[in-house]
Amino acid sequence: MSVRRWRPTLTREALQAAADLPDSTAIRAEQAILGALPGAAEGEFSDAEVAATKGFFKTLKGLDYMRLIELRDTVGIPIQAEDNETVTDVSCKTTVLNYIAALLDSANTDLGGASATTTLPFVLPTGFTAFGRNYGTVANIQKFNRAVKGKVDVYRAINRKNRQTARATDAIAELTFALGAGPGAVPASQFSFGPYYKFVIGGSEATPNNVSDTRVGLNTMVKDSVLATDTRASKIINRSSTLSGQGLLNPTAITCANCSANTANQEKPLGILRDEELVLLRAQAYIEAGQLDNARLDLNSIHTAYGNPAWPAFATRDAAISAFLYDQRYSLLMEGPQRWVALREYGRLNATYLRKETNTDPYNAAFPLSRAELNARGLTVNPACVGVN
Repeated sequence: MSVRRWRPTLTREALQAAADLPDSTAIRAEQAILGALPGAAEGEFSDAEVAATKGFFKTLKGLDYMRLIELRDTVGIPIQAEDNETVTDVSCKTTVLNYIAALLDSANTDLGGASATTTLPFVLPTGFTAFGRNYGTVANIQKFNRAVKGKVDVYRAINRKNRQTARATDAIAELTFALGAGPGAVPASQFSFGPYYKFVIGGSEATPNNVSDTRVGLNTMVKDSVLATDTRASKIINRSSTLSGQGLLNPTAITCANCSANTANQEKPLGILRDEELVLLRAQAYIEAGQLDNARLDLNSIHTAYGNPAWPAFATRDAAISAFLYDQRYSLLMEGPQRWVALREYGRLNATYLRKETNTDPYNAAFPLSRAELNARGLTVNPACVGVN
């Protein structure tokens, strides 16, 4: 990542500015804050506030790297050097996941240097304080940290190129800490808990939720596959017109309820990592660990909450994965790339399981590096990544 250096004078106001930055500059800002913390003026922050701040920004940094590798997969991503002016090699997937895991564990160690009641020395956006927990306190930052680490360890466990099955056990422990309850015991009233992205459609921010777009359509399989009993079907609505052309084999007349362009949808918060997803992630971890009964307990806590009869006992790992993919699809519809990642890692991103969108549908498993990244290296195509995929 080739960028100009940003070294703020570290004050509470500088921390506030970094917390409010959009994702496009987040890693640079997080890196700069972490680098500047040791040079903060004496008396500006208590030792506990420094520990909490380090843990918080390292956790956000880990989250941002995870978002990138979700999209880039085996293409890899660069891991930014401490010097923001240095152009680093593109690291391979397993190398990146291992780096993120170590970063999140380091953040957790930092958080342990403050008391559970320590608060961050700046005001968080309301998306981090208004949805079931206030992530401005160390106790809840630790939950968030372990939630992100649990997701990364699930990704390490199911990585089709380099499965690290032992990480499933780590993920179970981390996700259970974040959820505060065992398999099947997380109440539906807690599913919405977590940090959220908040959107503002006017003023200087002008950042509406970009899912709210009349050009969005859903693959017809989304409606075809939903159970008649499933109340999550309300997330699927008819489009005002059929979406066709551009080589589409299956014109669609459906979209998501949040996709119609109106003020409510443009301002609708989007979960970053809410507890319903954590329950699904733990079910994945249980499947990888061979604990199919516990996976069923977690999946049924979600499946039955939406009006469906309980899943029967899973006879095979493949049956458990199919049930998981069903609930993941409808619980997290249009909330991120989670289903795409799961299909990719489980070997189901292909014509056996999905309808082709076009005659030449390649079932893309990854996005290429951005043009800015290639330009920084004087390249026109993705370079070979370094390390282990």
